[in-house]
Amino acid sequence: VDRIRLGLERDAAQLLAADLVLISDTPITGPLRDRVRAAGLQMAETVTFPSMALNAGDLDRNALAAVKAVSKGYPLRGTLRVKAEPGAAETPTRDVPAPGSVWVDPQLLQALGAQTGDGLKLGDVVFRIDRVIAIEPDRGSGFINFAPRVMINLDDLPATQLVTTGSRVTYRLLAA
Repeated sequence: VDRIRLGLERDAAQLLAADLVLISDTPITGPLRDRVRAAGLQMAETVTFPSMALNAGDLDRNALAAVKAVSKGYPLRGTLRVKAEPGAAETPTRDVPAPGSVWVDPQLLQALGAQTGDGLKLGDVVFRIDRVIAIEPDRGSGFINFAPRVMINLDDLPATQLVTTGSRVTYRLLAA
């Protein structure tokens, strides 16, 4: 039990992708965000929700995906690892998907019959599949996290029109 506890304490920041995570079903704004900023902490944001992802070249090929919009700086702790394509070598990155592009789990490529460089439609936007996610530090085990991940730039989220009244969205404010 002690070894498990010590291991969890040692790896907790990587499991959270931050030192502290605030979670809400509404956007985290106002005084709470101001307090984190005033404390001089680094901040990053994620917005996660389920959605259908479609192969832009064949709209009959679709799959349920766990969409995660991330801001610059994500993750604050731990390392995001990506591949240029399935089977390629993993490389650590401090970047997030560029506007107009997505990073996806290899399972989603298989489900959609797609490959890197192809188009992926989320809501009203067609994105270019740019990278394959190898390791995502804060990947949880909740229901939606069993669906393949699609990671987008947080700045691209409004254009998709996917977050509306009644959407099952989780907002996270990461601090370190």
